[in-house]
Amino acid sequence: MSSLRESIAQNIVASLKDQKVYKLGLVTREPTQDLSQLAKTAFPCVVISSANEIRNDITQGSQQILRESLADYQLTIYVVGGGKNLDTQKNELIEAVELILDQDRTRGGNALYTELISVDQNNSVQQPYSSMILTIRVAYHYTRGQA
Repeated sequence: MSSLRESIAQNIVASLKDQKVYKLGLVTREPTQDLSQLAKTAFPCVVISSANEIRNDITQGSQQILRESLADYQLTIYVVGGGKNLDTQKNELIEAVELILDQDRTRGGNALYTELISVDQNNSVQQPYSSMILTIRVAYHYTRGQA
């Protein structure tokens, strides 16, 4: 049985893979250790990972307590030089990812909403690569055993 949090993560991956808005290379949930080992066609590379979560009870005192989650997912995006300017690529990707995820803000009916809440520079890579982290927040309701 897949949790709602996992179903939402899978939906984000599928949404990015199955779109025609922006040509992406590798879209994965498996972190990449050595960017130099990836083919040029793997860029831009998007690594999706579940991140922080805030949980709150909405109802009290019953077996079926309704809860709300604000779950964050981090999209670490890597671009490579050689074509477009690195900064231009990142700016275009911010807009494209937001547009793609806005096409179904309910993540297949599992969420209340989806929003891009932050864009952070990721300084862990060196030329000819550049990277940023987009944090996507997804709100959803669940009952115990369902999250």
